[in-house]
Amino acid sequence: PGGVQRSPVFLPFERPFRVRRGDRVAVALRYHPSRDLLTWTVARGGGAPAVHSTFLGRLLAPEDLRRLRPDHRPRLSARGKALARALDLFRRGRTVASVRADIRRRFPRLFPSEGRAEAFVGALAAEAAL
Repeated sequence: PGGVQRSPVFLPFERPFRVRRGDRVAVALRYHPSRDLLTWTVARGGGAPAVHSTFLGRLLAPEDLRRLRPDHRPRLSARGKALARALDLFRRGRTVASVRADIRRRFPRLFPSEGRAEAFVGALAAEAAL
């Protein structure tokens, strides 16, 4: 409950390596949501880990690539509508608490708990504030 909801992604290795039945491969995955950064390390048989990240890139799924086409006409998802609403309310000078209440009331499926609404509006306020 409350986990990160993301589409599957492909996490490439800089250099491929062979594995055989019985080989041990250690994989560590870390997601840093505040920076939208993903890092993954892979080590085979206790060897030195190979470290990878999305620091110079972006996580993209096939549907993301379709959305980046110059002729694509985006439609806002429920989350996009919530984001647009919250930014508009902030632009009009509303407080974090009033924006959170408005967003929760208008998008109850997206924010079924006070905590989720608080996290969404708080992150947005921190990112958009001067």
